[in-house]
Amino acid sequence: MDNDSTYDAAWDAVIIEDKGRIKPPKRKPIGKEHLIDAHIALPKLMLESALSKSERNEISDHDAYSLVVQVPGADYVKPIYAAVKNLADWDDGVAPTEAARFKTGDNDGNKLMRLLVEGGRIFAVTQQASYLSPALLTTADRTVMLPPPSPELLAKVIKLVTGKLPIDVPARLGAGLTFDEITSCMRRGSTAAECVHRLKGAMEAKLGSVASDVPSLEELHGYGKAMEWAKNLVNDLGQWRRGEIPWSSLSAAVVLTSAPGLGKTSMMRSLAKSAGVPLIATSVGGWFAEASGYLDAIVKRVDTIFAEARAQAPCILFLDEIDALPSRQNLDSRNADYWNVLIARILTLLDGAVAGQTEGIILVGATNHSARLDPALVRPGRFGTIVNIDPPNEADLAGILRQHLRQDLAGQDLTGAARLALGSSGAMVVDYVKNARRSARQQKRPMQMRDLVNAIAPPEERDAGLVERIATHEAGHAVLSHVLGLGEVAAISIVQRGNTGGYVMTEFSNYSPRRQDIEKIVLRTLAGRAAEEVILGDPSMGAGGSDDSDLAVATRYVGMLHVSGGLGERFLYQGGTSELPHVLAINPRLAAAVEAELRQLYARTMHLVRQHADRIVAVAEELMAHRQLNGAQFLAAITSIKAPREWPAASEGAQNG
Repeated sequence: MDNDSTYDAAWDAVIIEDKGRIKPPKRKPIGKEHLIDAHIALPKLMLESALSKSERNEISDHDAYSLVVQVPGADYVKPIYAAVKNLADWDDGVAPTEAARFKTGDNDGNKLMRLLVEGGRIFAVTQQASYLSPALLTTADRTVMLPPPSPELLAKVIKLVTGKLPIDVPARLGAGLTFDEITSCMRRGSTAAECVHRLKGAMEAKLGSVASDVPSLEELHGYGKAMEWAKNLVNDLGQWRRGEIPWSSLSAAVVLTSAPGLGKTSMMRSLAKSAGVPLIATSVGGWFAEASGYLDAIVKRVDTIFAEARAQAPCILFLDEIDALPSRQNLDSRNADYWNVLIARILTLLDGAVAGQTEGIILVGATNHSARLDPALVRPGRFGTIVNIDPPNEADLAGILRQHLRQDLAGQDLTGAARLALGSSGAMVVDYVKNARRSARQQKRPMQMRDLVNAIAPPEERDAGLVERIATHEAGHAVLSHVLGLGEVAAISIVQRGNTGGYVMTEFSNYSPRRQDIEKIVLRTLAGRAAEEVILGDPSMGAGGSDDSDLAVATRYVGMLHVSGGLGERFLYQGGTSELPHVLAINPRLAAAVEAELRQLYARTMHLVRQHADRIVAVAEELMAHRQLNGAQFLAAITSIKAPREWPAASEGAQNG
């Protein structure tokens, strides 16, 4: 906008189209004190902020000219269209607000291109570039991308409406509001402060469902690299709003992956609050429940969701359970026809949202199974970044406990409770606090630390023999993790959580494993069973019985060496993790090879366990005494051995039991 912000009456004129050219109204100067309506001033200033005076002259003066203007949302189309018509002398213009306008053979698109070929001047205004014909997009002399109005621009609009600049302009003023919501807050006859107050109230009302009782990012604990990404995004979003960087500079398309219950959805609500944008949350799995299941209904549902995001941009579009879209690599011919159409449509929408055709959509996918995602979905230019959320550490858990306890146990040290909760998710912490409050409420007294401790680690009710077996099993995993250099042992627990009798947390670096690395992982995985056999005399079913059991994990690792890793007898790729059970079932020779290798690795595991059985016993005894050990306590236990004893080889019957 020029330094002289006098209002030109031409912007406030009513445009009348006839069969000839669209003529701009006559211009006459009006003094600075003239007040105008916000729905006229806002489009004017948005165009002026995006175009320099020389660029406006270029648009006005050239024959055979084509201009494309992309606006922040659907409700900006008509007012910006009227403002562009006032910008110059045009032969024709269009303002499509949905994709149907430009189907193959569409008359509007063909008419525009004919006018351009004949030397005419044309323009198009839309919120979605894909709504325009490809020819119009690729041959446009100028394409203007209008971002949502910044707080500074809104302040200038308020001056044109009220005659005064507002004194206090919040950093995110107007964020997440539509054109109609913004202009309705800026009314003639109001003061500048009243306009700002209405805008702030509208933002709070619109974001209320997201921000109510939700901590900001700064108040959250844990999340690791995901939190780093989120804070960087908030900072970059502020720079984009101020016009300092283009939207393409933002890392605005990621997939968050983690184990269940680590707070992906909660983090999105906090991100929306800190960024001051609406959150549009949807579950990909829910698409099929909400629609009839027929392909056309699901495609329409997906189109509607993305249209809603475009209308509310800037916003966060959160796609939970994104792995509900199967990888096309794993589809059989019977299902491929159905899924290929849907996945292709979603990829097209992603291209539009991520590749800059629609600015303002922060696209976040979430999954507990990132390996299942279609490679085309996570390539650069779409969901090109996958960010893993690790379980919270001891310090994180102390912060999460304090957040949910609020004034309960105020001033008390939560370090011990956090240590006892190691291995828990944020969702589990919420349950601990609820249960602790319930216990105190039932006894009609304020909460005490023992309520919280008992909620995290209920009193042991299992048989002493079972507790010893579980402690020995988990100690076996932990000691061999340490011995094999597979990472630092962060925590070991025999506190029962649901169906899990105990666990070991190990911190290790991500890497591309070699065969020897995979073999070490299998040795550690089998170490719990081997520890039971060497120290207690026989193994139990504790290593098997489910898809996430030790035996299942070990079988998958060894099986993938042969089936898809190219590290077995053959290079041939025969399927991914999900296909492994089927491949082994139909290929007895391959199943026998996997079985033989598992037995060889188990024999090596038994040898290592016998070598380090004293350490395993020491850790198991500490576990039975304290129920949970952190990394320092684990290291103290394995270095406390004074007089090592000999552990004979197990009997043949025990080895085959």
